[in-house]
Amino acid sequence: MTMPQNLDKTLLLSVLHRLGEFRAQYPNLSMTDSYIDLIPQREELGEEQALYYMARHLRFLEQEGFVELSDTSLDGNQIVKRITSKGEMFLQPELAEFGQESLLPEIIKNLEERLGHVITIPEQERSGMLYNLRKSVVDVAPRVAAELIATILLRLNQGG
Repeated sequence: MTMPQNLDKTLLLSVLHRLGEFRAQYPNLSMTDSYIDLIPQREELGEEQALYYMARHLRFLEQEGFVELSDTSLDGNQIVKRITSKGEMFLQPELAEFGQESLLPEIIKNLEERLGHVITIPEQERSGMLYNLRKSVVDVAPRVAAELIATILLRLNQGG
């Protein structure tokens, strides 16, 4: 079997998740062949082609800033030296806001001010919307908050 031309997104995700598992080990160095079992068609490719195919995926992850790799050895193996902060954020999306001020309080404040100026929305409905929005933020329910923000914006654009 010839090696597929295109990179496999599922394989890229699997490699990143495997890297996430390796984070708990010290030192968390791994070799290209640590990921070969993730290639669905590895048997058909053969060992050399499978190593090369995996190396392409690892190089892509390196070029995108998710991992740091060593040089390729003579046997086709590479050492994944470490996962980068971008790789950590991919595996743990909540880290993306670390060290940055959240925009959510400003968004809520702005929505409250805009809703206060719309007299066509009954006070009880307006208060209910704001209560639910703040509750979703406290409950860390981003999907609910996004739905509520979309509903509020829709009502504001319709003039109430």
